[in-house]
Amino acid sequence: MASPDPDRLRYAQIAGAVARHALGWRLTADEEAAAVAELTEAAAGRADLLAERAGTALGFGEGRPDAARYRQIAELCIAAGADPALIERWIKVGRERAATAEAIPYTGRPPGGLLFLARAWEPAPQQVEGRLLYSQVLPERVELAGNAQLHVRQMLAPHVQG
Repeated sequence: MASPDPDRLRYAQIAGAVARHALGWRLTADEEAAAVAELTEAAAGRADLLAERAGTALGFGEGRPDAARYRQIAELCIAAGADPALIERWIKVGRERAATAEAIPYTGRPPGGLLFLARAWEPAPQQVEGRLLYSQVLPERVELAGNAQLHVRQMLAPHVQG
């Protein structure tokens, strides 16, 4: 079995570090300093990989509702030492990735989607195996179309008392 590419592992460390800190709102000076320090450590001198993350974030995030978060990702990578000469190339790659993602059809959630849980959620206490639980799903209140409703009822049946 071939070992993983060390550059991709380093990139993943950078991407994970910046994702933990770039939340789309203004960071305090201390938060930003901590983010830059973590990114600098994760990059281990790889300004090219910081530039890759900055550029792909800028390109992918253009025109998206969460574009501010993508800009923040890029700003943190730049502050951590991203090579500015390489960022433009990666912006193009980010745009291409966004176009590819946009071309994949969104199938959406099934009728009722995940909201069935909200309609079926009962904030009532119950005792289960000696532990007090404060909420439960009531299968009789689950409303989904056709086979989806039957499937959810079958899934919930073993967990319903009496």
